[in-house]
Amino acid sequence: MSTRTQVLNEVGAALLPRLRSGEEQAFSEFYVTFAGPLTAMGHHLLQRKEDVDDLVQEVLVEAISTIGAFDERRGTMLGWLVGILRHRAIDRARILRRRYREVVAAHDVSDAIEQEDLAEYVQDRVDISELLRELPDRERDVVYLHYFLGYPYQEIADHLGISAIAARQYASRARDKLREKITGQNDPSGC
Repeated sequence: MSTRTQVLNEVGAALLPRLRSGEEQAFSEFYVTFAGPLTAMGHHLLQRKEDVDDLVQEVLVEAISTIGAFDERRGTMLGWLVGILRHRAIDRARILRRRYREVVAAHDVSDAIEQEDLAEYVQDRVDISELLRELPDRERDVVYLHYFLGYPYQEIADHLGISAIAARQYASRARDKLREKITGQNDPSGC
């Protein structure tokens, strides 16, 4: 676990009783502490900055309104927030896909063209979770830690007990496998 994650977990644990008691300063600290990391993760799930900003706001509001449901014995606040973020992103992707289908059904091609790139991008991001499950454990762990949580390869290597070069190789193999599954094409250049 990185120092950054440890700090977030410690801050979350310290904020919890204050949030539950309704302390206003705790709400401000909660937002300042978690908005940045959630935004970074949101960019891995959605393309448009506006969608990410909305998503993070929804997550933070939902977390505050359901803080009583959070059970610190089952996990960390950061883990809980990431779970909410992921579920909200999937919901948002479903809505975008549904809107896209409605536009296409209405034969409004100009609107469909504008929505197509976003809908396809979001769908690829959501479908990638299924593809990630098909990867070998080590490759999946490296991809998740690097691309979704933003850890550098050296920290991943230290955490998993492998070299940084091995971490990069696992990531490269995983990218190749994912690219092949998504596009149906193998890229021998490794790019």
